[in-house]
Amino acid sequence: MSVRRLASGFFLAFAILAAAPAPASDLSYSFLEFGSIVAETDVSGTQVVGLQTVSLVPDDGDGLAIGGSLAVGRRFYFGGSYRAAVIATDAIIVSPLTTATVAGSFDWTTSSVAFGAVIPFGDRVDLFVELGQRSVHFDFGSFAGENFDTSDSAAEFAAGFRFNPTPRFELAIAAIASGVGEADLSTGTFDTGGRAAAAIRWYVFEDIGLGLDLTGGDVPYIGASIRFGFGELRAGN
Repeated sequence: MSVRRLASGFFLAFAILAAAPAPASDLSYSFLEFGSIVAETDVSGTQVVGLQTVSLVPDDGDGLAIGGSLAVGRRFYFGGSYRAAVIATDAIIVSPLTTATVAGSFDWTTSSVAFGAVIPFGDRVDLFVELGQRSVHFDFGSFAGENFDTSDSAAEFAAGFRFNPTPRFELAIAAIASGVGEADLSTGTFDTGGRAAAAIRWYVFEDIGLGLDLTGGDVPYIGASIRFGFGELRAGN
């Protein structure tokens, strides 16, 4: 079954559940978030250019993260995010005369937009589902005339929960199925795939939170962020 069909079925089911009355948490679904990330990846690829074979061995790097969400009514929201990192990589160039290793870097960017539904589960937990679109781009430049640059965009579906046992602490966990999974740099294509994401957040003030984020996938990363919430716009109001 495709990611799109799976997402449509689950989203419809949760949207019906979201219409039912239930107690709501105090979690805000209107916020802006800024942070930094440390990313690494094991995606690789090999291309033949003339008499030379070029193989990439990526490592790790750092970058930035921007995200936001806007509550729509009592149970829905629009969200979006942008991640970008400069990641170190070695290019191993094999020719009939020699083998050379050239150090360099590449740019990785990913962005997404989504529409989400919230299902309050008591006064401490919110379940949520999102249906959206994700874009991924790898920009390598060229080491020996090859071209590993690749990008794609596809639908993705996420489901998870947000839990605030105290007003100052939040735990969020999500599972994500995407049509843009791991990249094959040799062919410039992407497989479908999944990834998990988790975050802990401590609210210094009611609507200002410091967070630690962990995300898996083809380019897993750890990030530190600051979130500015808008408490008057909550899904449960």
